[in-house]
Amino acid sequence: MDLPAWLTLWALQIAIYHTNGAAFLALDYSGRLRRYKTQPGGNEPPKWDLVRAASMCGVFNYVAVGFPAAIGFELIRWAIHGAGESEESSSLGGVAIQFAFFLLVQDGLHFYLHSLLHR
Repeated sequence: MDLPAWLTLWALQIAIYHTNGAAFLALDYSGRLRRYKTQPGGNEPPKWDLVRAASMCGVFNYVAVGFPAAIGFELIRWAIHGAGESEESSSLGGVAIQFAFFLLVQDGLHFYLHSLLHR
């Protein structure tokens, strides 16, 4: 079964991000990072209750926000380019317009979703 490219990239992003996070968490619990921490009270490993709460918040954010956003961006791509993979490249002007549109949409979504997810 071939997965769509956007779904594969979404899952790969999550896997890479959390693999790195798990490695740092393991180093934090093993005590190997303690000498590099300079914040007051930062030399103690995090409490499991806080790790669990943050993990559950992250899972909720991926399911309730990240996945629908990935679908939404794919629908926008379909609206611009049509369904399926396209072999044709856009013109330079077309790329500039799409990039400007993407920056406006992405910046606005990032600001509002970032503030929403930190509450």
